[in-house]
Amino acid sequence: MLNEQWSTNMGGYFAFFDSEHKKDIRCAVGPHFGNIISFECANLSHHAVSTVQHGARLTFLVYAWQAQDANNQHYIQGVHEEEGHQIIFLDD
Repeated sequence: MLNEQWSTNMGGYFAFFDSEHKKDIRCAVGPHFGNIISFECANLSHHAVSTVQHGARLTFLVYAWQAQDANNQHYIQGVHEEEGHQIIFLDD
C-alpha cells in the first residue's frame, strides 16, 4: 500500500479465500501504508481486494515466473509491473 493517509473506512482490504466463493474468507489484511503481501499465484490462490469507497488505492504489483522451452534448454524469467510494462530476461 502506497497511500500514507489511507484509513480503513475507505475500503481496499486484501483478502484470501479458501475457495472461489467470496464467503470463504481465510483472512483479510488491512490497507495500511507500507504493507507488503507475498504469495504464490496458482489455481487455488483465491484472492481479491474489497471495494474502495472513495479515493484511489495506490499499489505496486510485481510477479515473476519461470518456464522451460520444449527442449528444456532455455529458461524464460520475467517480471511484470501493473502499469502494463513488462521486462523479460532470457537465460542462454
